[in-house]
Amino acid sequence: MRNLTDTRIADLWKNELANNLSIIGLIITTMGIILNIFCYLTAAHFKVQNSSITLLKCLALWDSLAIVNDGYVELGGHCLKYSLQDYNKYFCKIFYYHSWASSVSSSLHMMALALDRVTAIHWPVWYKQNSTPLLAHKVTLLIMGVCYVLTLPNIFKFDIVLSICTLNLTPFFALWYPALVAIGFYCIIPFTVVSSCNVYFIYMLNRRKKEKSSGERRLTVMLLTNSTVFCVLIASTSFLVTLLYSLDTSTLQGIANSNLVLKSLSVLAVTNSSVNFVFYFISGPMFRENFFLIFKCKKRK
Repeated sequence: MRNLTDTRIADLWKNELANNLSIIGLIITTMGIILNIFCYLTAAHFKVQNSSITLLKCLALWDSLAIVNDGYVELGGHCLKYSLQDYNKYFCKIFYYHSWASSVSSSLHMMALALDRVTAIHWPVWYKQNSTPLLAHKVTLLIMGVCYVLTLPNIFKFDIVLSICTLNLTPFFALWYPALVAIGFYCIIPFTVVSSCNVYFIYMLNRRKKEKSSGERRLTVMLLTNSTVFCVLIASTSFLVTLLYSLDTSTLQGIANSNLVLKSLSVLAVTNSSVNFVFYFISGPMFRENFFLIFKCKKRK
């Protein structure tokens, strides 16, 4: 009896913690939407609109979509007890399908932005001739198609269990294939590529101090700062995703654990998609200049 009481107390504590995480996530979501709008407007204000700046704008748009899903729908629904995904199994399946697809797309856009900067540094002549907004839009469409195809098994992965939209443990393929996609394409592949690009950025910044223009160097430093933060957050996400897929959701205690991990994942995802502007602003003089010009706080030279 005592063990049963302790278990119920633990479940209540987990639910209370999930509620607090949801509130924190909603605050971050609101700030993230505003900051991503600023990020897009600032990038659109750059005089040179190449593939790098266009990808930055696309990243801001996908980040906004991702945090609306993870923030207002997932966390907001938990706070206000409306939970569209709990309405029926179709809402449940479609929500998590779209949520994972947009989140993976956001992560892959950061990877594409890092690779774009590597191309600009290593093949400057080719980059100058071919770096166009059209190229960035083609990359965005490719990423979007890949994400929505790869995450299609989410249609089978989630279902209503005990009136709550959660992981469906059967069949095996429907559970572990999406898990590998989530860990691989949302976490491991972007983390590995972006980390490798960061090492390359540091090496080339030290090697070509006099060869690169100040504008190119500042853009690289800005991306290096932001991608480093991305790697830290995505590493934490990898741990939680692995934990999520190891939980048994056939019991109330398992559902409480899954709910807590899902809310933690949502807060991490929202944070990851909200902080870009902050680090662009801190580490990018060109970004700051264009941001201030939007509000006419700084005169054009």
